[in-house]
Amino acid sequence: MKFLITGASGLLGQGLLRYISTLGTHEIVGLLHHHPSRFVHHNIHMVTADLRDEGRIDQIIHDEKPDVVIHTAGLTSVDECEKNPEYAFLINTEIPRRLAHLCHQNQIRFIFISTDHITDGRQALFSEDVVISPVNIYAQTKAQAEHFVGQAYPESLIIRTNFFGKGLPWRQSLTDWIWQKLSAGESVPAFIDSWVSPLSVPYLSKALYDLSPLKVRGILHVGGRERISKYDFALKAAQHFGFNPTLVVPTPMASVKLQAPRPPDMSMNVSRAESYLGYALPDIDQSLSSIRAEYQGQDGH
Repeated sequence: MKFLITGASGLLGQGLLRYISTLGTHEIVGLLHHHPSRFVHHNIHMVTADLRDEGRIDQIIHDEKPDVVIHTAGLTSVDECEKNPEYAFLINTEIPRRLAHLCHQNQIRFIFISTDHITDGRQALFSEDVVISPVNIYAQTKAQAEHFVGQAYPESLIIRTNFFGKGLPWRQSLTDWIWQKLSAGESVPAFIDSWVSPLSVPYLSKALYDLSPLKVRGILHVGGRERISKYDFALKAAQHFGFNPTLVVPTPMASVKLQAPRPPDMSMNVSRAESYLGYALPDIDQSLSSIRAEYQGQDGH
């Protein structure tokens, strides 16, 4: 198969390039914009383009003729979306709609990466048919994108997820922040009342690849099989990285002034994805183990 991956210089985009290239049997086109790729492989061809340039994207699709488009690009900063709603809707809603329409026209498999933010956070381990009730602009843009993508191309696969991994020079990740704070002997404030089902980038990349050829359409939850608070996640990360877990400080969300509101519980039921994949998605220890080697050797750990 031939894959085209948007956001190829992002955390998930880089993970997909790395994973799919190791299989050695596929051609991969990585779509870049502001930043270069940190990963180079003979199976990967990089193309620079602005997703807002419809003519340019049309031409790339026509020239490259991918079998699968995985759209990972987006404005993922929740607070930035709150400050720039018009730009957020353009990037997170309008561009996915255009790509879905383009893939429909060319009969290309389209996989869109959505978010676990799309509810009000009152229901734990929510399923794919949960009532959507976004509490911030970021979630609104993604919820509308899910609707428009489904309308433009009903065969699309829409992935709700929450992922983590080693970040990039231009974008620090959650685990980078935890590592840096703990390695400096500083405390890590972590929310005791915010719940997620996180999945590491290596495991998510594998799941997305495995789902690509399947006749799966609509919304699918692909996350970790374990519901965990952000406080417990940080504790587990400290233990896996070999740091003192007592530096992780239990913190309520209300004690921090956030630009945008967050749903308290974003944990997802992933059983439907597991039934399609034919295997269990990992728990938090398995996910953290899969990225530990990327941090080894830093600061003596």
